[in-house]
Amino acid sequence: MPEAVARNGKEEKSSYDHPPWDTGRTYPTASMTIEDKRQLPAKGEKWLYVRQNTKECAEGRFDVDATVWDVEGKLIAISQSF
Repeated sequence: MPEAVARNGKEEKSSYDHPPWDTGRTYPTASMTIEDKRQLPAKGEKWLYVRQNTKECAEGRFDVDATVWDVEGKLIAISQSF
């Protein structure tokens, strides 16, 4: 029996298990990448299409991918955050 389990006195629980958190938690973005594919014109664009895809959203954490397209349907940028 592993030592951590033996100290708890219960075989089914290890030292890695813990009770639910009593207070709220924050999950700062550990990694965010933004890759520019094309430069916007100096005059700007009338609009941009942004599509975000949330892979998972649970207990205050989320993983998101995003793509940005211009009015002509050209890819402007991609982004990922974890």
